[in-house]
Amino acid sequence: MEFERYFSKIKEDNIYAWAKINGSINNVVAGIDSYCLGLIANDFPSDLKFVYYNSEINVEGYVLSLAFKQDSFYELIMHYSCYLSTIYATVDPILMYNTFLYHLRTALEQNSFFTVTKNNP
Repeated sequence: MEFERYFSKIKEDNIYAWAKINGSINNVVAGIDSYCLGLIANDFPSDLKFVYYNSEINVEGYVLSLAFKQDSFYELIMHYSCYLSTIYATVDPILMYNTFLYHLRTALEQNSFFTVTKNNP
């Protein structure tokens, strides 16, 4: 698993530019929220970006860029979540991982994939 190959820090200029068009990122930059995370699926399923923004210390952002079902896909997301928990004490890696997968499920459904949970009848 080559985590560093898929992981990068988002440039501060990009964070502030995206904050102008994204309310969740703006809330982090403005100090309303201490963090936000999500999934950007520009070219589904080959270009998935799992993003995390935090303003606990400074305004920072990180991205994990993957293709759906690539080797070690789920392990890389878990590694990303665990890595961020070493930087930010408030990050719960299991909660973060589950939230990323929830966003992935939403993207799958938006792209005509049918998903099933234990709560489906």
